[in-house]
Amino acid sequence: MQQATADQAFTNAKAAGDVAGMTAALIYRALERNSGSVGAVSDLCTSIQAVNPEIAALQQHQDPASDGAAELNKSIVLELARQIASIGGDPQEALKSGTFAPGQIGDPTAAGNTCDEADDPVGCIFTKNLIVNDASAEEIDAAVAEAGVGGAVAAAGAGVGAAAAGGAVAGKAKGAGKKSRKGRKSKKGKKAKQAKAA
Repeated sequence: MQQATADQAFTNAKAAGDVAGMTAALIYRALERNSGSVGAVSDLCTSIQAVNPEIAALQQHQDPASDGAAELNKSIVLELARQIASIGGDPQEALKSGTFAPGQIGDPTAAGNTCDEADDPVGCIFTKNLIVNDASAEEIDAAVAEAGVGGAVAAAGAGVGAAAAGGAVAGKAKGAGKKSRKGRKSKKGKKAKQAKAA
């Protein structure tokens, strides 16, 4: 469900030329899913394939107390940064996909170091400063540069905007064409009536 939701959201945002929307969809795909107990990992989505390669390149963060989570989550955030950069977004936004500090294995509440406040409009992980950054800003910049997408960021963003603008221009041109054809028909009709009257 997480992958399908992110994939559809990305598709919709891309069609609208919305880089911020595409970025949000990418971040959503990389968020940790509740595994039910501290240290347990969540299953990867294998039942469906994402339509957008940017979404397909990602997976969700894993519980920070699970084996190898630090390295895995770091690789996820760096890949997320590369994908965000490829569509013209700010790769540093990838840090927002981070999760909490590792909890205690065997915690009977399964809450670990999480928080859950429905009335927090921003998200308690941010307002309480509980988020753990998986990588540094410098590491993200380096990952984007190594992937060779840094120089393509502006072009990617411009391409998305141009596509949306092109659709709008095409729509106006189509409308203008209809008006022009109607105008020609109207003039022909008037001339025919004048000739008949004569």
